[in-house]
Amino acid sequence: MKTAVIILFYFIGILYSVESLSFFFIQNNKSFNNSKFERLDKRNNIEAFVEEKKTYNIHPKFRLSAIEELRYYNDDFKIFLDEKILKGKKIPFRGPINKASLGGNEIGFRKIIINDKYGFKNFNNVYEKSIDLMIIGDSFAEGVPFGNKDDVSGVINSSSNYNSINYGINGAGPLNTLGVLREYGKGFKPKNVFYFYYEGNDLFNLQQEKKTFLIKYLDNNFSQNLFYSKNEVKSFFYEYEDLFYKNLPFLLEQEKKQKDTINIIKKKNNFKENLKDIIELQSLRDILIPKSAYYLRNNELVDYKIFEEILIKMKQEVDGWGGKFTLVYLPDWTRYNSKFSMSKKIMKDKVEKISVKNTINFIDMVTIFKKNKLNNKGLFNNSVYGHYTKQGYKILADTIIVN
Repeated sequence: MKTAVIILFYFIGILYSVESLSFFFIQNNKSFNNSKFERLDKRNNIEAFVEEKKTYNIHPKFRLSAIEELRYYNDDFKIFLDEKILKGKKIPFRGPINKASLGGNEIGFRKIIINDKYGFKNFNNVYEKSIDLMIIGDSFAEGVPFGNKDDVSGVINSSSNYNSINYGINGAGPLNTLGVLREYGKGFKPKNVFYFYYEGNDLFNLQQEKKTFLIKYLDNNFSQNLFYSKNEVKSFFYEYEDLFYKNLPFLLEQEKKQKDTINIIKKKNNFKENLKDIIELQSLRDILIPKSAYYLRNNELVDYKIFEEILIKMKQEVDGWGGKFTLVYLPDWTRYNSKFSMSKKIMKDKVEKISVKNTINFIDMVTIFKKNKLNNKGLFNNSVYGHYTKQGYKILADTIIVN
C-alpha cells in the first residue's frame, strides 16, 4: 500500500512537472492582447460609424451572419429576417450596393470600403472584362481590415495580368460561401475559384449555418437568383438601412455592454487563471487529447461529413462551367500560440484528405507562411488575434497567382 501511494505521488509529480514545462516552454503566448494594441482607437464599430458619417458619405454595412446574430436578441431584426424567409423573399449576403461603408479597427484606424454593384468589396471596373479569379470565403477572403487595394484580389489585380473579384464575406462559413458561389459564380464563370478555408472558425460557423435557411443550398436545385435580382436586393437594403437607423440606440447600447464584458474579462487575475490551467493540466490535455479537432462548443461534434458535401458541391459548381476549384487552407493565430498542437495537425490533415479524396486542389498556407518565416509577429496585425498583415495578404496573393 505504501509503495502504491509513493508511486502515485511520483506519477502526479511527473505529470505536473511535464505540464509546467509544457506551459512555460511549448506555449508561446497566452494573451490575445498586448500593450501596443491597447493604445489603438478604442471606439466601438457602431460608435465609430456614427462619428465618421459626419465626415464621410458612408452607409451601414450588411452581412448575413451579423443579422442572423442580431435576430436572437432584437425583435425588429428577427421579424425583418423571418418575414423575408417566410415569404420567400430574396436574402442577400453582403452590402450595401454601390455605396461606401466603414471598415474595422484592427490596424488603429478604419478604412473606407468601396462596395460594388452586387454588394461586394470590389471596384466596378473589374466587371469590364472577363473574370480570371474569384476569391470566396470569410473575412480573410474579404481582406479585413484593409481597403480594396490591399485585400488579396486587390493585390492580384495590381501586381499581375489577372482580373480577380473579391466575394469574401466577414463571418461567412462554408454554407454561406457555397451560397455565394452558386448565386454569382455562374454569372461570371471565372477560370479559377479559390475558397479560403480558415481553420479558426469555419467549422464552428457551419454548425450555426445549418440552423438557418442556408441549409437549402445543399439542394442542387436551390437558388435565389440573386445575380439577376438587383432591384429586389436593392429593396432589401433600403429596408435594412431604415431598420438599422431605427435601432441605432439599441445597437450602441449593445456594443457598450459587450465592451464592458470584455473589460471585466481582461481585469481577471492572470496569475490565478494560469494557475488554474496548470492544475487542470490544460497544456497536456491540449496536446495529448485533441478534443477541439472533433468537438465544438457545447460538445457539438465537428460535422466533417457535411463539410465534405459542401466542398463537393462547390467543385461541381465550378466544374459545371469548366473552371478550376482550389481550397486554400489558412492558419489562425492560435496555431502560433503553441510550438506543437495535435489538434491543429489533425484538423489540417482531415481537410487535406477530404480535398485529395475529391480531387480538389489544395494549397497549404501553413507551410508557405512557415517558408517565409512568418509567425504571429509578421502574420497578424500587432501580433494579436485577428487578421493577416499586408505582408501576409501579399504572400497569399502571390501564391494564388502562381497556382
